[in-house]
Amino acid sequence: MKKRKTFCGLLLILAAVLVLLNATGILGDIHIWRLCLAIVMVALIVKSIPELEFGGILFPIAILCILYSDILGLERLTPWPVLIAALLGSIGLDMMIGKKKYKTTFQEEDREHFNKVVNDSDASHVQCDVNFNSVIKYINTDNLERADLRCSFGALKVYCDNALIQKGEAQIVVDISFAGVELYLPANWRVDNQIRTSLGGVEERNKRMNADGPVVKLGGNVSFGGLTIIYV
Repeated sequence: MKKRKTFCGLLLILAAVLVLLNATGILGDIHIWRLCLAIVMVALIVKSIPELEFGGILFPIAILCILYSDILGLERLTPWPVLIAALLGSIGLDMMIGKKKYKTTFQEEDREHFNKVVNDSDASHVQCDVNFNSVIKYINTDNLERADLRCSFGALKVYCDNALIQKGEAQIVVDISFAGVELYLPANWRVDNQIRTSLGGVEERNKRMNADGPVVKLGGNVSFGGLTIIYV
């Protein structure tokens, strides 16, 4: 959360600096107000993605399409078609998925906010794919070696407190786009975070500095989304 606020704050400060530079004439013929508005739209998108505020995601994207329709070749789609599409898309996604609510511990009422709960036995290699859906996944294995977690336009919670790592090391690879994912790990696991982010963020909560358990190499990509690692 702090990193996300810092990023959005830096974008707004950048916009303020551009306004001042434009007043001095240094920037020449650059369309400064269009650029500043684009920066604000990107900040809104980054702020809205982790909470799955679909209106805050799709409407800024629509406005960006309108602002740069000449560059993107979207003149025939702007302004009303993209705005109507953003409205209908926001309503549809909210009806399908709903808003994501962060909690540091699992409660039974969480099931009411998610469409599917997966609580099966797993092998050493776990796979979970979520598309336009909201899923709670429990990883139940006594020999976790690798987990591949993919989530796009959805919400995913993954609980690893029933998983054991026998070889001292395991790998978790995520692919997150336009989605929010919560990953619950045992408090003694040590995470080696190698995730690449693009207009997204990774947040850790309740991390123990003196953890002495197995190592989890965390890799993959987060784009237009958010990953929260919660140690329990």
